[in-house]
Amino acid sequence: MLVTIRALLRILVVVCALMLPAVLPLAARGANDGEVNGTVTNGTTGTVVAGIEVVLTRFTSPTEFTETTTTTDSAGRFSFSGLDTAAGFVYVASATFDNQIYASGMIRISDNPVQVADITVYATTTDQSGITVVSRGLVLTTVDPDASTLTFLDVFALNFESDRALVQGDDGRTVRFPVPATALEVSPVQGFNFGSPGIEGAVVYSTAPLFPGESTATLTWIAQYENDSIDISFANAYPTGSIRVLVPVQWQEGTRPLVVSGDGVVDGGVVTLGTTEYRVWNRDGVAANQIVNLTFQGLPRATVASNRLRTAEPLIIVLVIVSAGAALTAWVVRSRGLQQPRPITVAASAAAPLAARREELVNQLRALEEAHTAGALDPNAYTHDRRAILVELRSISRQLRGIGDDS
Repeated sequence: MLVTIRALLRILVVVCALMLPAVLPLAARGANDGEVNGTVTNGTTGTVVAGIEVVLTRFTSPTEFTETTTTTDSAGRFSFSGLDTAAGFVYVASATFDNQIYASGMIRISDNPVQVADITVYATTTDQSGITVVSRGLVLTTVDPDASTLTFLDVFALNFESDRALVQGDDGRTVRFPVPATALEVSPVQGFNFGSPGIEGAVVYSTAPLFPGESTATLTWIAQYENDSIDISFANAYPTGSIRVLVPVQWQEGTRPLVVSGDGVVDGGVVTLGTTEYRVWNRDGVAANQIVNLTFQGLPRATVASNRLRTAEPLIIVLVIVSAGAALTAWVVRSRGLQQPRPITVAASAAAPLAARREELVNQLRALEEAHTAGALDPNAYTHDRRAILVELRSISRQLRGIGDDS
């Protein structure tokens, strides 16, 4: 099959947008009586779009597809008929407007052979003034005392108050997501179209368009702590309604409970997510570019076993963060919110030796903690060696994130 560059781009967008599984069920041939109808509307002007090409892509796997095209009539309507209704087929309707590709949701016609797949397109803008963060949730999901690290889910419930789609400015970026400068690793989580994400300084940025309305973006990152506490600071890119910090109640038990403090931070009580209770701390009304400082105290030392949540629970947490700060529709499966993100990495040739050295340092740190626990190390030597390892780990992590060595 001869595929043009634009066709490849379209396929990449719709496959990523729908997170198609690696292998779809094999399709037995069905009846050819399926239909997909819809209307293309300009969300900026509120008018229909006549004469625009609409492409219907039929997938049997993320790499096996066929395409059919049509053009909207004077009322902006399009229609595809005679479609195979086999259960293993997935259809996606898409249109290109103002150099941006807009895709419908995933369409299955095996159960209902006649489906409606309307498409809304927008004029574009580079003005970010309409972006607000309705709620930002920092969820502590893992405490690893052996490596003295914390892992966070960082959930941004966004609202873009505009009648246009936000596209790349002169710097090639769209939305900014500030993270702590001390974060060791940052990774985007599927559920938001980051495009080809990058990081500069302590800001993750996306390159994909942001459409009007609500959406949810999630990152994970790791922070290194010393002794039993850590200070975490980050700038706020956009006006933020509230920041919520969630910590499992089980980590508050004992003589030194894990607590969070900071300017304007108040205890919001306990919520139950899944089978786990979480203590919540809130800070409301954070202005754009304002620095947020948080202190975590009472963290476990290396003599305590690692605490990890079950993998299903962070997804529940994301839902709660969003529902607490925005409408539940922000998490509804939509075509623009199902992009498979790409990891933020440096070149493989540069990353490989750094990653190997990082693994070596983590092993050294664990051995050091074991020796300290066994009483085989002088306290001053332990403190000196541990600090040296942590400094080098931070340096390597910054290099892997492409922001240089500031040690």
